[in-house]
Amino acid sequence: MLREVSLHGTIRAAASSLSFTPSAVSQQLSALERDLGIELLERRGRSVQLTPAARALVERTEQILVQLAAAEDEARTIASGTATPLRVASFPSAAATILADAVRENGLEVHILEADPQLGLARLRGGEVDLAILWEYDFVPIEAGAGIELVALLDDPIQVVLPATHPSAAAPALELDSLAGQAWVDSTTLSSCHPFLRRVCNAAGFEPRIAAETNDHRALHHLVASGVGLALVPLLSQLDLPASLVARPIRTNPPKRRIHAAFRSLSSEDPRVERLLERLDAAARSRPAALDLVRAGS
Repeated sequence: MLREVSLHGTIRAAASSLSFTPSAVSQQLSALERDLGIELLERRGRSVQLTPAARALVERTEQILVQLAAAEDEARTIASGTATPLRVASFPSAAATILADAVRENGLEVHILEADPQLGLARLRGGEVDLAILWEYDFVPIEAGAGIELVALLDDPIQVVLPATHPSAAAPALELDSLAGQAWVDSTTLSSCHPFLRRVCNAAGFEPRIAAETNDHRALHHLVASGVGLALVPLLSQLDLPASLVARPIRTNPPKRRIHAAFRSLSSEDPRVERLLERLDAAARSRPAALDLVRAGS
């Protein structure tokens, strides 16, 4: 429960992820504090922050969870005579494209779990998934941590999405600083890419005026189409872009997000992980023809 609070930032969100009531989680954490004789949580409004002692405890917890997950998988494999499904955490736009391409008719039994990259990485460290698809936005570096290996799959260019009727929509490419006076639609703080918009705009010389925040791409489309604000959207997330919107590349210093496959170093010799990595690489290589993506490392 303490680890889930560390991942989600609130007791309510942690309770939801565990299918418990917030009061039950709060009571259990209070009991843990009494048992240990130390304070674990600092309450700040609706959110909570872990004390240094609690963060150390969570780090140990993730190591224990890896061993528990391995023991459970081994027991199930012995009992059933077949390997458990390969568990993969992925953010939606990668799951719907390169991951779907990679697992199609490849003979691997895979269970896909939707997760923001930060949460997916935590699930990977805790042994709850075997592989995670992560993003690394410009100005928002990823910190995988010890024992986690990253394989770069592709670079996903980020473009300005605006109404087709917008005065700037006729241009083949845009300078980001030319849009300094516009309102913007951003992600919420629950998304690990939330700092990106402000940082990329700051690098272009202006502070963005945020008119709305959402992590739902359909909501983002409607907000932009209604004139609430413009948005910066990666190409992989534009597959369902409606006709009322257009996407334009940024001319100077075009931003991108790099997409990685992450796995635990201890899993590097697992033939299933190795096979899926090969399939992901092949799927990433097949995408540029359709999406004009830039192969990572090229």
